Amino acid sequence: MFPQKIQQIKRCFSMINSPIAMEAVKCCDELIESPSLEKIKLLYDFSRLVFGVVPLDRYNFLETIVTLISGIILESIDVIQTTTEEKIELFTNMMNINSMMARALSTLGLFGQSWNYQMLAFDPLWKGEREIDYGETTGMWVIAIKQGVFDINLQIVESLSNFFYLSRHMGHNFEFCHQLFDFMSPYINLGNEKAAEEEVECVCYYGGILAMFPKEPTLTKICIALKDQFQIEYYRNPQLSVRIAETLATRFGEVAGEDIIYWARVAQNVPSVRLEPNQKASLMLNELLHDKPLRLQAIKECILSFLNSLDEQISDLLINNLQRQRLSQLINRVISVAYHQGEYSFIVQMAFMWRTSRFGIEFQIPREEVLLVVIPNIMRGSVVYLIWDNGFVKIVTTENSLSLEELYQSRSEFDGSWTVVLDQQASQSPPSPLRHPNYEGSETYEASLKLFYCPGVIATELEKINKPVRLLETSWMNMPLGALIGLQTDLSIATFINPTNTVSYSDIKRVVLWCDPTEDLYYANLEKDSVEKIFTKHGIEVEVFSGEACTPELFLEKYKDPNIDLIWTMCHASFNADDPTESLLVVSKENGISLGRILDCKPDRDQKRLLVLNSCESGMSGQRSDAMGLIGFGPSLSNEQQSVIGHLWTVDSFGATILGILLSIHLLGSPSWGHALNRAIKDMSKGNCHVQEILKIHLDHDADVIRLLNNYPIDKLGYWGSVALYE
Repeated sequence: MFPQKIQQIKRCFSMINSPIAMEAVKCCDELIESPSLEKIKLLYDFSRLVFGVVPLDRYNFLETIVTLISGIILESIDVIQTTTEEKIELFTNMMNINSMMARALSTLGLFGQSWNYQMLAFDPLWKGEREIDYGETTGMWVIAIKQGVFDINLQIVESLSNFFYLSRHMGHNFEFCHQLFDFMSPYINLGNEKAAEEEVECVCYYGGILAMFPKEPTLTKICIALKDQFQIEYYRNPQLSVRIAETLATRFGEVAGEDIIYWARVAQNVPSVRLEPNQKASLMLNELLHDKPLRLQAIKECILSFLNSLDEQISDLLINNLQRQRLSQLINRVISVAYHQGEYSFIVQMAFMWRTSRFGIEFQIPREEVLLVVIPNIMRGSVVYLIWDNGFVKIVTTENSLSLEELYQSRSEFDGSWTVVLDQQASQSPPSPLRHPNYEGSETYEASLKLFYCPGVIATELEKINKPVRLLETSWMNMPLGALIGLQTDLSIATFINPTNTVSYSDIKRVVLWCDPTEDLYYANLEKDSVEKIFTKHGIEVEVFSGEACTPELFLEKYKDPNIDLIWTMCHASFNADDPTESLLVVSKENGISLGRILDCKPDRDQKRLLVLNSCESGMSGQRSDAMGLIGFGPSLSNEQQSVIGHLWTVDSFGATILGILLSIHLLGSPSWGHALNRAIKDMSKGNCHVQEILKIHLDHDADVIRLLNNYPIDKLGYWGSVALYE
């Protein structure tokens, strides 16, 4: 395996057009011919230097190099005779390269994937099956520090910086943060000329943790030291002085008794420093959001300027949306302050702008629809609904008898998915997901959802307006709000994605059914036969691909075909919570296609077509940034030419089959796809007998699917609640 990994990393280096990479290729050749510790160290150095050569949007490539060099270092301990001191140095090299990868992924907004590399930075032997042991981690650091490994102190504090940053985003147990900082604090210089940039950065990130613990005894001491350090860096390293002023302008400075507006102004006026767009926006908001009354136009211009800068810097849609998710605290701050000052119309406009503004183009909220902005976490014990109808806004605030924490706990008991780690949870690792949700026991989850969201209340308000409804959740939680509201109304309901929804729906004339390429979904064939029969009976042309006939190339060919009005998958899919861009749709027996690859094949159509992903997790989106849920099959593949139907959890194969058949029936007789989906959901929620009567009208009375219905309680939310429309 050792020579094989070296050949693999050599191939990676050979793909980089850089003198560094050329030297790395030579090093690989020498290492294969004559393994030595010095050559291993040299290859490690080349791997580190590659981070300055390869652009971050090729992070998958960097991950491959990091994984390979880590494996090479680990195996070299067995292949090459090494002393204890040399082993320690090799382990610290592994820790450092994984820490570099973790920091790069954090910069991209891939917090889950960053967390995995961060754990390897703490423990190079970590495989994800256990928690990091605090004693083992610091024990390794002590040995490396005593041994005098080059730059070990700075390597550790850089790693801690990213850990503190991730912990704030991921909601992990903060006690571990305090323990690690307390351990390293004797080795950190602060408030004097000896302080290194990495040490100051680490303390600034720890300030973000301390902001949530105003009674922590070290808070005041650290604040004073940071102010002393600011005076030093103002002349020595102005960029670092801005970083300090930024920290003092945040919640950390506020709980420490600092004038955060003063520090925001200081940060913006340090000579010879050019602020990044997100820095500039954050600091400007510090001032603007303290004005009374709010200067709404100035706030809007601040956010719009940031979004325009982001679009100019990053044209790739997935990477751009990752940044919007990572920096969602900007819009969340605006929403929070505007809410408490009663600027409800402004909230709707700003949320809409954050979701839709691209390359300087501002879209208008459609007049023919209702935009329902949902804010689930702005007030404890309440969900805030803002109903926008043709320029007028009505606020509906529900009084919940269930807390957000209790709702997440109920969700976890239903499907075991890791949504957030609650404050009271002592573990640093997410719980293992259930293999399948507890479909038949989903009544408790449904009851919890109703107690939290009060869908009947908002449905009553929407019925009064009687327009199609599009949901915009400011904090996406992968929960079936649309389905719950739909049960109470006959309106068309969709999750809001695309602002240009004026493109007309295509009449369904040509359909592609993509069925069970892995040949392990028995019920998918029942769905395929039923859907094909229903469509064919109405004169619709249906192409069916199943089993070995399914290939990635053929799927993409059909996906790009502008003449197809409906693509319908009955296959496996998986949402990658750590890296949503790598979520997979399994379109063949051997291979899946990533979200990114599908996104590159956008069809060119005049009318909107429908993509039905009757596949597990095909409607899920990332939710680790308190953001709007911008990345996933549903939100990413929905655009001005295509609407998407997908699922919010791992679906039961037979339940998905029944839903698919009902959807095909209602697509042929409904005014919109939203109406069709809502009617299919309602039918399932009414139970087996009701659905059997519907199917007998459209299928043979003795069809297997009708008989099998007797064995499934499809009226449970676990079966009908997972599906959502994105458009």
